[in-house]
Amino acid sequence: MRRLTAAVVLLLLAPGRSTSGQTGAARLTGSVTDSQHAVLPGATVVATSVSLIGEQLTITQSDGRYLFPALPSGVYTLVFRLGSFQTLVREGIVLSLGTTITVDAELTLSSLQESVVVSGNSPVVDVATTKVGMSLKGDALLTIPNSTDIWGVLSQAPGIRMQGFDVGGSHKSQQSAFEVFGIQNQIRVISDGIDHTESMAGTGFYEDYFANEEASVSALGSDVEMNGGGAAIVTTVKSGGNSFKGLLNASYEPGGWVGDNVSPELAAQGFTGNPTLLFWEAHADLGGPIRRDRAWFFYAFNHFTIDKVVSGVPRSLGTDPGVFDNHTAKATWRPSPANTVIAYFQQGRKQKPRRGISLLRPPESAADQDSYSRMYKGEWQGMISDRSFLDVIVGRFTIDSAFTTQTDAAVNPPSFDVDTGAFLGAPFNLGSAGRNKPQLKAQLTHHRPNLIGSHDFKFGYETIYDSYRYGANGVSGPIQYRTSEGVPIRVRFLDVGAPADYGGTWGPSPNVDLHHTGYAQDRWSPSGRVSITAGVRVDYQNASYKSGVRRPVITDGVFPAETAVEGKSLVRTTDTAVRLGATYDPTGKGRTVLKGYYGRYYNNLADSFSSANPGGNNTAEYNFNDLNRNQRYDGAQELGALRFTFGGATASVNPNLHTPYVEEFSGSLEHQFWGASSARVTLVRKNSRRFVPYQPVVKI
Repeated sequence: MRRLTAAVVLLLLAPGRSTSGQTGAARLTGSVTDSQHAVLPGATVVATSVSLIGEQLTITQSDGRYLFPALPSGVYTLVFRLGSFQTLVREGIVLSLGTTITVDAELTLSSLQESVVVSGNSPVVDVATTKVGMSLKGDALLTIPNSTDIWGVLSQAPGIRMQGFDVGGSHKSQQSAFEVFGIQNQIRVISDGIDHTESMAGTGFYEDYFANEEASVSALGSDVEMNGGGAAIVTTVKSGGNSFKGLLNASYEPGGWVGDNVSPELAAQGFTGNPTLLFWEAHADLGGPIRRDRAWFFYAFNHFTIDKVVSGVPRSLGTDPGVFDNHTAKATWRPSPANTVIAYFQQGRKQKPRRGISLLRPPESAADQDSYSRMYKGEWQGMISDRSFLDVIVGRFTIDSAFTTQTDAAVNPPSFDVDTGAFLGAPFNLGSAGRNKPQLKAQLTHHRPNLIGSHDFKFGYETIYDSYRYGANGVSGPIQYRTSEGVPIRVRFLDVGAPADYGGTWGPSPNVDLHHTGYAQDRWSPSGRVSITAGVRVDYQNASYKSGVRRPVITDGVFPAETAVEGKSLVRTTDTAVRLGATYDPTGKGRTVLKGYYGRYYNNLADSFSSANPGGNNTAEYNFNDLNRNQRYDGAQELGALRFTFGGATASVNPNLHTPYVEEFSGSLEHQFWGASSARVTLVRKNSRRFVPYQPVVKI
């Protein structure tokens, strides 16, 4: 099955922040020459910013070029110094996540004026990379009235089509689906270097929006760091500095401020809308020095509460509330100017006491969700030499989520009306979910001048052990009655274990995708106007399930009393993807650029084969012969004909399956006008090949 999307994107007079599919920091480069345009090797270039702890220093190479390979986003001042030349100061240089901004300098011999300060428009056109996207940082993060979450950022990005839009915070408590130039799923979500993509289509974390230094989204032209063909969503968390700095933010929206567009015709059909009854959010953070010029800290706390009407459900019966609490902490230590060590932790708690409530699911049949998401990181950044930079990240992302019920399943068991589609009684198939995603990433960048132009090499290795487990834990019982006109006519069984056994003598077998990646890339600049990027990425994936033991409550010939599940590899793939890009600056002024790109992205398998795990949930449905008319199952003698079974034990996977992939062809023309305004025209063609329909797992 093939999917093809062709699109033309036109952005007029929009802020020209061109972001990257890269998952790393910003890059700053340029050439230093004299007034005769001769290159000046050995010049000192110093970068300072409120976003930068301390200052960064580099030296121009033999071709006069300098490179800062990894800088936090922010507004920078550059100082250029060399011997008998005047010191040149460039102010107001704006860097965004993943961009490569070029700032050239021309030094003149010293006179009575020892330094020259240049304040002007910052370059906003990225003439070195092929990326297309957008970013929000600083005042934009605080002042743009969006939903204060990553989906609010997505809704503003070019090439992103949302399937639901936030109105007054209405979507903040649940993820919003979207597609990228027609490509669904296969996104990558990274917070401060930690991949917390949930499966292949969502984010596993409701981040504290105000704790971010920058949030960026890119949909096109990603380099070898990006795996899937969807959106690259990257955020960076604030760091402390040499002065104490904090933020207090509060938002409040009562239900009386919220209108609706329910027409009389819709109201006559029972539609009441789902307006927000209450929205309030409070955030506080503080960052500063532990020891000036050596160690710094940052901490933030965020609380968010929302309550919404559910269409068709009277408010007196129940609404849909959500409560979120988030802690973010980060510490940075620079033992020497060439070395930086970073530690980072974030924890989010999500509580939805009536998840799933609807016109067909009353409050007693809704689930009570309590979830914890956590991210950990240790990172070392080191300048190996004036030309080489090494970044190593060790991290982990986890989700622990429990779904329970306030309804006694023994008194009011789960049931489903086959005529109306309505749920009654306790919720069915409740369980616990867990995702464990330890990961390691190492990346080396190296600048090589005077090799038929200059080269920026990038070499990287990444491994992720993505383990996901979801299983019913028996808190609402192993039986659901399927009724017609109030009488049970069928009975559905789920092979759950007793609640006390969950995680001990019984539990679902985890689904695991072991992912190893190696990549190499060269960005070659044969001249100051042309940049050619060529990269290759090799991905090895092993999708498997682990061993486990099943001891279901219901046997009676429906399920075996005990089943040992032996772990097995379902699919092993090794895929090689090529990325090629070229940029051309026709004027040489860094204000206009032509870009062309080709890339292939192989799918992240994640837990897409979880339905083939025999250690997952299994279900069987029978016709029901209620012999004593008590509307309760009393044993195997009341089982009629088997209607069907489904679950991992009945599914299989083709071991010769080829990994689906996305191919992208794109070209663009971008020009900077005045200030931070620019126009971009982009032609995009994306193909999804070897397409396999995605069967989503439970999103938490």
